[in-house]
Amino acid sequence: MYADTCTHVQGEECVTASCTSCTPCAPGLYKAAVSTEACETCPKDTYRETPGATELANCVGCLAKSSTNGAVGQTSWSACVCDPDYYRIVADDATDGCMACPPGLKCDGTSTVQPVVPSSSWEQDGAIYRLQSCPSGYYVFPDSVDASNAALQKCEPCGKGEECKDSSCRTCTPCAPGHFKSAVSTESCVACPVNTYRESPGATDLGDCIPCHAKSTTDGRGQSSRKA
Repeated sequence: MYADTCTHVQGEECVTASCTSCTPCAPGLYKAAVSTEACETCPKDTYRETPGATELANCVGCLAKSSTNGAVGQTSWSACVCDPDYYRIVADDATDGCMACPPGLKCDGTSTVQPVVPSSSWEQDGAIYRLQSCPSGYYVFPDSVDASNAALQKCEPCGKGEECKDSSCRTCTPCAPGHFKSAVSTESCVACPVNTYRESPGATDLGDCIPCHAKSTTDGRGQSSRKA
């Protein structure tokens, strides 16, 4: 039977067949009543690191966007893992929260991430991942990143009239004279056809390539002057 002393103290128990004294509830457990009952487990999505918890409120809740995945009686803040579509790089103490997974990454609740766009480059910067560069045909969005907009990061295809032909891109540049691009895509700008020209950069449509006057032609495609 339980020792009589357990009926006078919260946060203690004796669960052996023969008791002479009570012991504090182990970490992960609590006991709110003065009774002969055993300590109860802290519920899911909570933890208790020290012994002797005397009420349910002594079980500490996981931070936002994290859980114990249904496990009860947890004894450490590290039992609170980030939800899917979140990540956590810094996990030094109970105050280190989960960061929202940006659309440019695939996250699983840990510090392990995978880029959505192959060959995009990401680096750890404190508690966040920062997009450094994108492959050819893309640009980095947003261009300037801090903790307030880190969840927005992704590689975006270059817009109409723009391209990036480098293997590593941060921004897109206007199509050169003599070229156009009519769609938002990762493709390069296209040369204006024979017998047309385009003198200024950034053409967004085939119609921006100006036809030669009657009885005149060009010497090939991609001409950048009416003198061609």
